[in-house]
Amino acid sequence: MTLIVFDLDGTLIDSRHDLADAANALIVEGGGQPLPVEAITSMVGEGAPLLVRRALKAAGLDLDVRSALARFLELYDERLLVHTRLYDGTREALDALAPRAALAILTGDAFAPDVLVSDVGMPETDGFALVREIRRLPSQRTRKLPAIAVTAYANPEDRVRALVAGFQNHIPKPVDANVLAIAIARLVASHQPSRKSEV
Repeated sequence: MTLIVFDLDGTLIDSRHDLADAANALIVEGGGQPLPVEAITSMVGEGAPLLVRRALKAAGLDLDVRSALARFLELYDERLLVHTRLYDGTREALDALAPRAALAILTGDAFAPDVLVSDVGMPETDGFALVREIRRLPSQRTRKLPAIAVTAYANPEDRVRALVAGFQNHIPKPVDANVLAIAIARLVASHQPSRKSEV
């Protein structure tokens, strides 16, 4: 089975207007004048932290970027589906691809996963190749995404192979839900400080 991974914003959906509305709401709350939607949409495409920095600078505001980003995400969450739409032909393209490939969405914008849990034994590719590809992505946050390998291969050598490939943990099948939940919680907790420092 082929795996096709799509970026969400700008590839499948057009969310620029809602992003601009959230940025303008942030600017107004900060005491600035709203910017033209076109000006803000030209800033979209490299993640929410950079969008917030650019919008604040363009509006002449000197706000704490970390707290402004948190507030922007709240404002965006309130309006993220007001204007956002699938691009023309997206649904038809996905419907045509679905019988021939596994489809996934990877986004680094307002949504950022805290952990990846991947089966190692997937058809035509494997979890090792997936995590190696993730480690080569341009986004530092995505490259450092903590990952857990779930596998029927339970030998000590298999654990070492998973860790060398880029996973932080290796859980043999059959998976105990409590063991998995604890592993996820530990990974998320151990990676929170570094994730916050990257904002």
